[in-house]
Amino acid sequence: MAQFLYEGDSPLAERRAAALSLDARLLAELLGQAELRELLDADVLAELEHELQWLTEDRRIKDAEGVADVLRLLGPLTAAELAERGAEPGWAEDLAGARRAIRVRIAGEDHWAAVEDAGRLRDALGTALPVGVPEAFTEPVKDPLGDLLARFARTHGPFTSAQAAARFGLGVAVTEGALHRLAADGRVVQGEFHPSGIGQEWCDAAVLRRLRRRSLAALRHELEPVPPSALAAFLPQWQHLGTHSLRGIDGLVRAIEQLQGAPVPASALEKLVLPSRVSDYSPTMLDELAASGEVVWAGAGALPGKDGWVTLHLADTAPLLLHTPHPLEAGPSTRPSSTPWPGVRAVLPPDRRAGPRRRARVPGSPARRGPVGPGLVRPGHR
Repeated sequence: MAQFLYEGDSPLAERRAAALSLDARLLAELLGQAELRELLDADVLAELEHELQWLTEDRRIKDAEGVADVLRLLGPLTAAELAERGAEPGWAEDLAGARRAIRVRIAGEDHWAAVEDAGRLRDALGTALPVGVPEAFTEPVKDPLGDLLARFARTHGPFTSAQAAARFGLGVAVTEGALHRLAADGRVVQGEFHPSGIGQEWCDAAVLRRLRRRSLAALRHELEPVPPSALAAFLPQWQHLGTHSLRGIDGLVRAIEQLQGAPVPASALEKLVLPSRVSDYSPTMLDELAASGEVVWAGAGALPGKDGWVTLHLADTAPLLLHTPHPLEAGPSTRPSSTPWPGVRAVLPPDRRAGPRRRARVPGSPARRGPVGPGLVRPGHR
């Protein structure tokens, strides 16, 4: 019951983590399909895509063997894409001389490809092969286009059919048909994945599992408790202490909204507490809010030296924060003073000790006449 009542109070990261921790099939049943766009972390996705594309510093190409590995794992790449991964211009030429790589034209651009892909590129894309390719690498395979698209999915994050079609110079309809066959085999998943994407996308099943795990770890890291020093640095900024970011009546309302319900010494309220939060604070600003009924205050106990605790409240939320006042009993020893709460009145300037314009009571408390004591709301007078 408590989890249901306070579900809306949970941080967004906690709710996203709880959703990501569900079984993938159960999550698909709840959402209707694999709609993870609101749950996956954009930074995690960008980092994973760099790793899959061998763009990280620890995966830079160091020699010709590295070029051969990249072409075999990532598929055909242009000379610029090889250079982006650290390859020297002559390394691909050396592989071509050793008949381990071929230069082919895909989607109107020259690419370097591993010689093992010669048959797939010819049968799936109609690519013209250079002379001298060994016959062992030109034998037909069962699903050449499916092989190319499956590798494309393994080495990329979420992608659209149009992006895959543009990569290989194919029509979108042909590409979607091959992707649907891969989805039927469980090799790719269709849904909404990229945080900034639009419409349906495709993602390799293994890549999606890695992406979910990393996003879940990132969200759980956001929920870890911070050290006391971080909390000590955050609280003054959140309370706008010394930041000069709050000004005017609106700024004072914001400050009271954060302070409401917290007991404050009456002697420090307008000398220290409010001026330190509102840069242009003046007593007339609080007078104006109290006179209009937007802000109310209540006594919260006595302090030594003719001082007392007071609490400020916005009128809309005051009934939620104030305690129901105890009824006053008239008697010889309990008769209240003719002045409202002497401890507070003693610290107010003489020109601000006028009587209240009206009294407000907490809903549910009995209406009565007489002076206002500690715990009773008094808008219109401080």
